[in-house]
Amino acid sequence: MLKKMAFTLGLAIVFILNIYAAKVTVSTPWVRPTPSTVSAGFMELKNTDKKPIDLIAAKAEWAETIEIHEMKMDMGKMEMRKLEKLSLAPNESQVLKPGGMHLMIFGIKSKLELGKSYKVTLFIVTGK
Repeated sequence: MLKKMAFTLGLAIVFILNIYAAKVTVSTPWVRPTPSTVSAGFMELKNTDKKPIDLIAAKAEWAETIEIHEMKMDMGKMEMRKLEKLSLAPNESQVLKPGGMHLMIFGIKSKLELGKSYKVTLFIVTGK
């Protein structure tokens, strides 16, 4: 079953969380300030459900595309790759952080301002 949750993304401040039927908590969310049209979003996600969940997408009106990405060392070289989903087992947490998993934000439509909040919707699929 596809569920979605929306929260507001703040520049180095806490997100405001609105959950739509998904048993997921988001804590310490922030986005890296940048003058370009590309940035990254970070947070801790926790699956508080008794079923596994998959984060399959994220969207925002203020950005063209948001993808789930992962940074990994491969043969001594740091590489970034797009993930189709981020899976969380029941009661599992995942920290999205610089140098690891994160939301890659492309096509930012106007400069992100420090102290402002920006809404992002996460699309979650729950397991059986």
